[in-house]
Amino acid sequence: MRPRLDDERKLFLLLIAVFSAVAILTYFPILKGKIPFPAEMVTGFPPWESVPARMVITPGQAEYGDVATLFYPWRYFQGTALRNGELPLWNPHILSGSPFLGDTESALCLAVHRLCFVRPGAAAFALTAMAFAAPVLAGHPEMAAHLTVAGIGYAFWQSFASGRGMAAAFGRLSVFAAAGLLAIGIASIQIMPTLEWLGQINHTLDFNWGTLKAREVLSFFSRDIATNPNSSGLLVPESAAYAGGLTLLLAPLALLHRNRRQAIFFLTLIVAALQIVFGGPAHWLMDQTPVMSGLKNWRFLIVIDFSLAVLAGLGISALSEYQLSQRQARRYIWVATTLSFAVVFAGIWVLRNSRHSDVHWLQSPRSSAVFLGIGYCLVMGRTLDWLRPKAFAIAALGLISVDLITYAHGYFPFVSPHQIYPDAPLITFLKNHNPSKTRIVNLDATYGPNVEMMYGLSAVGGWDLGLRLIKRFLEGISEPTLDDLHMTALKVVAFNDRRLDLLNAKYFVTNTYNESYDTLAKRPDRFSLVYTGGSVQAFENRFALPRAFFVPVSEHAIEILPDEDAQLTRVKDPTFDPERAVILTQMPPALADLSERAPDGDEGAGIEWTHTSPNHIELRVTTKKPGVLVLSQIFYPGWQVLVDQVETPILRTDYALTGVALKEGSQIVKFVYRPASFRTGSALTVASISILIVVLARAGRKGRTTR
Repeated sequence: MRPRLDDERKLFLLLIAVFSAVAILTYFPILKGKIPFPAEMVTGFPPWESVPARMVITPGQAEYGDVATLFYPWRYFQGTALRNGELPLWNPHILSGSPFLGDTESALCLAVHRLCFVRPGAAAFALTAMAFAAPVLAGHPEMAAHLTVAGIGYAFWQSFASGRGMAAAFGRLSVFAAAGLLAIGIASIQIMPTLEWLGQINHTLDFNWGTLKAREVLSFFSRDIATNPNSSGLLVPESAAYAGGLTLLLAPLALLHRNRRQAIFFLTLIVAALQIVFGGPAHWLMDQTPVMSGLKNWRFLIVIDFSLAVLAGLGISALSEYQLSQRQARRYIWVATTLSFAVVFAGIWVLRNSRHSDVHWLQSPRSSAVFLGIGYCLVMGRTLDWLRPKAFAIAALGLISVDLITYAHGYFPFVSPHQIYPDAPLITFLKNHNPSKTRIVNLDATYGPNVEMMYGLSAVGGWDLGLRLIKRFLEGISEPTLDDLHMTALKVVAFNDRRLDLLNAKYFVTNTYNESYDTLAKRPDRFSLVYTGGSVQAFENRFALPRAFFVPVSEHAIEILPDEDAQLTRVKDPTFDPERAVILTQMPPALADLSERAPDGDEGAGIEWTHTSPNHIELRVTTKKPGVLVLSQIFYPGWQVLVDQVETPILRTDYALTGVALKEGSQIVKFVYRPASFRTGSALTVASISILIVVLARAGRKGRTTR
């Protein structure tokens, strides 16, 4: 037993060394102080034209915009809030206020995922639970769904293909089901808020994303990921799937492995996943499955690549154990490898003939053919016993590593820290004009989405799945897009109602590369030019309402409209004056006896902001009359309001905003985001991790006892 343990330990150390070398070579610029970030996705826009650190967008470059518009700003926002001692459950910077934790891609609870790795390897049960919880906590909901489908398939295969009888099969399935429930419990801190968020967004899972075109299968042979589409017309990154030439040659050889059952499963999984991605019975089945039908299931490409990697590993093991005297195995290796070589080479030939532009040699079909040829020689060398098992394994891992490192090299740019969201004159102007209490409208894509988050600014729109309330509130003004909320100058000036005023839209940013500047300049009655810098301008909205304002009670101040559509219609009415009237679903008891006998009059209120953070807003409000305090923030479950430390019913005002009824006098008003979904999810996660620790501890004690 001891020699075998030593061999396994050496193999484990070798794998660590290989993966460490791959990571170091791939991210080597980090050691020189560089940061992986597509800076041109920020500074390529007009506001940064005069900035020395500017990088420009190259036409047709590879698509990685989510890094600049979502992941980096969100991590920065998280870090800033955590350094200030607060877990940011709410994002006040985009979409006029939006839940942060509820959006699965926030990965706010990734630290919980890290806590799961208390003692990896102690128990398969615990590892299974952690594996299924990890992508949910890491902000990859689609990957979590695809992993679940593959995992369920693997569980059934392992249970019923083992030949141990039905009792053993159902026993395995029950353990897998228990691990799945534990995974749900571990990820509940993310799942519960997400379920609440899904019920509030303006998006359903009825949308069908379709399949990739059949010719995209050539991406398995293409090393070109420099542009979108690439030199052969393939989509990047949507269909980027290159796994290495040798990987494709080794995959069929996994059937020679002593654990053939595993190889058959992953080959079957590849066939099913190919059908899901490119069309076939498995895709039809996904379309009939709730939830799965609304996902981008062509991302099952990652399942295919993972399966190819597993099969390649089994193939290396099989060839390492292969003996020259095994004639049948040798014949299979010759035939399978040669056929695989012919198929892959044919695909590379098609790539070569479909190129419409020149690329670097390492990205060309010729380099794919070279790596394929070297891989073929390695397999044949091992088949003829010219290479010893260890030499072959090292050579194979080395070739695959070089193949994939050179494939990925250059895809993601590395830049100096000063090139990441550098200040620009426009940004400096906006930061100097009360950024925490005014919102900005980025017209006609003058700059990239969600930039405001990096500079402590707030925006009416943004790039994310918007809540139903904000989407409907801005119907007609905003563009009818799925994944974001943005506006054009032509649509903004076409409406004369007060909706944008209600959203605290103080500054409108334009540029001279399109018609946005001229459009707003023609409306001096509504917009004042307050900043000009090169091709960029900022207009001030003369009628923007404050982030928080008070509507005193009077005979006509409270408009009760129980029906949502009627509320929205009234808000869109140009005669509706939100400074003198407020729309409510029902009359607050505190104001019921006052509204009818209160005289009309302009009785303002003194509003002092005493504290603001992602989850907390505190105001000192001094009023001469009772009325409704309106907070220009999208109404959402989980917000609570305390008036002088007494919890008070929170109101949904003016169809989409938040408010509270106040009496006359001076009062401290606190808006606090405490969603029950987060509290429930946290409790379930803590309980589940406790169970996980117990399982791992018992497994550890059992292991020590058996030794």
